[in-house]
Amino acid sequence: MFHSDDVYDIPNVRINGKVCLTNFTSHTAFRGFGCPQEEINFQSEGCVTHCSQQLQQFTLPQIWNELKLSCEFLKTRVEVDQFNLQNRWKKRGVAMVPTKFDISFAAKVI
Repeated sequence: MFHSDDVYDIPNVRINGKVCLTNFTSHTAFRGFGCPQEEINFQSEGCVTHCSQQLQQFTLPQIWNELKLSCEFLKTRVEVDQFNLQNRWKKRGVAMVPTKFDISFAAKVI
């Protein structure tokens, strides 16, 4: 539940967790929560998370833009779109997915 916001600013959210015991192991990968959002929803400096943590020294926007430039994401996106227009059955895709991983909390005070 601590990681449910990932890197996105969600001003109105209620998160409820339920514990479930089964006889089976999970058959899915444990990945980030939800589906990819848009950059306009990124958390920012001073944002307060659903755990009441105020983000300080939050470098996501700077790192995101640097990575986008260094990997030539927009150029690659244009190339992928052109390829997809020219190919009826074979398609390509490209994505950048930001992920925030908080430290684990062992204390019961939270």
